[in-house]
Amino acid sequence: MSHALGTVRDLCDEVALLDHGKLIAIGTPDEVIDTYMGGVETNVRRDGEYGSRWGEGGAEINRIEVLNGGLEPIERISLGQAAVFRIHYRCERPVPKPVFKIEFHTLNGMTVAAGNTRFHDRVPDMIDGEGSLEYHVPNLLLTPGRYDVSVTLFDYEMLHPYDCRHRFHRFEVTGGLPPDVDGVVSLDGAFHGSMLPQQTWYRT
Repeated sequence: MSHALGTVRDLCDEVALLDHGKLIAIGTPDEVIDTYMGGVETNVRRDGEYGSRWGEGGAEINRIEVLNGGLEPIERISLGQAAVFRIHYRCERPVPKPVFKIEFHTLNGMTVAAGNTRFHDRVPDMIDGEGSLEYHVPNLLLTPGRYDVSVTLFDYEMLHPYDCRHRFHRFEVTGGLPPDVDGVVSLDGAFHGSMLPQQTWYRT
């Protein structure tokens, strides 16, 4: 059982939708998620120009900042550059053992990377009031293009989202090092061989 829609979409071949124990739908992830978004999750609302938002309330994700390795705000990130995603939250009441999840998507909706504080073993005992946390990426290896970010604040079991801001922030990746442009993710690879000229680029 999960409300982590990106994970359901990526990992499942067939999905069932239950509402208080009653089977509502069964089918492919895309079909059932569309039913879920349009029916059971009645508090889904638009979030900015292209995002959507839902949750059970009590705590919320206020905003996200994209920063460089020096913690300065930036509008674009070069491939291979250090990036920091600062997540701001606010709680109406104390929230025990919250789990924060961040996801990165292509503009056609494919989830290309994700992380959460539970799998990273960084779950706080409690949060209350306002605060922030940061997701550090030493070398961002997304190929040039535009990407969306989702952030969800869950309970510890990741079954109940206090607030899910789905694809609510968009950022751009520009060319960098390694000089890869195809696909979605660079493997940070390099070519070797005695017949090849010396490599002319190096990432510091």
